[in-house]
Amino acid sequence: DNNAVNLMNHTLGMHLLPVLEQLKTEKAEEGLRGVIITSAKNSFMAGGDLQYLYQSVDSSVIFKYAESLQKTLREFELLGVPMVAAINGSALGSGYEFALATHYRIMLQRPESVIGLPEVNYGLMPGSGGISRLLWRLGLQKAAKVLLEGKRHTPMQALSKKLLDALEDNMESMLQHAHRWILENPDAKQAWDKPDGRITGGTLKTWRNAHYVTRITAEVIAETHNNDPARKAILAALVEGTAVDFETANRIAGR
Repeated sequence: DNNAVNLMNHTLGMHLLPVLEQLKTEKAEEGLRGVIITSAKNSFMAGGDLQYLYQSVDSSVIFKYAESLQKTLREFELLGVPMVAAINGSALGSGYEFALATHYRIMLQRPESVIGLPEVNYGLMPGSGGISRLLWRLGLQKAAKVLLEGKRHTPMQALSKKLLDALEDNMESMLQHAHRWILENPDAKQAWDKPDGRITGGTLKTWRNAHYVTRITAEVIAETHNNDPARKAILAALVEGTAVDFETANRIAGR
């Protein structure tokens, strides 16, 4: 489109559907070995379209939009071939959530690029499956820290926090890395799609997680004087997400 950056909204969501159908056709014809997602712009994806959200007055419409986008990302994730996000620039909010729906994330080490889930700074919460995926990937406590702080991370910081899997210095080496990973991991699956998959660090049944939730909830309420519904909603989605399957956790977060 004509925007300087990619934004996630209902229009982009609809544009993804024919791409998804084409990939399904190629997979059925056994001509698809993997998928690399990258951007033709200087950034990967700047996040959600805040103007679209601001202009919306019906919460049920936003819920349907969130569920629709969640479903689309799940279908990409469940194509049955390895998927790699080749993140060539900043990936924030929904942009990073899209990357989380792939099996492997590589990012260019560009000094101006940042990555993260900053929604909480705008009184919002991630709605495209990012909460559930971070919960499984990082565990309850580390996921809560990332989500509640809403920081923008440099590529190196993101790698150290396990928000990324690898870094590369240029586009060519990043794409080569992506191709190599796809060929080496033909049966790639997310932890939540494996029969023996488990949430990193356990559920709320562990004493360490239960104690953490009690403490962090009190801290959030004290710091915000109970006037920040986004932080409370993020915590609720994380906690409830430990007690249900992945699909239900996404629906809870969307709602």
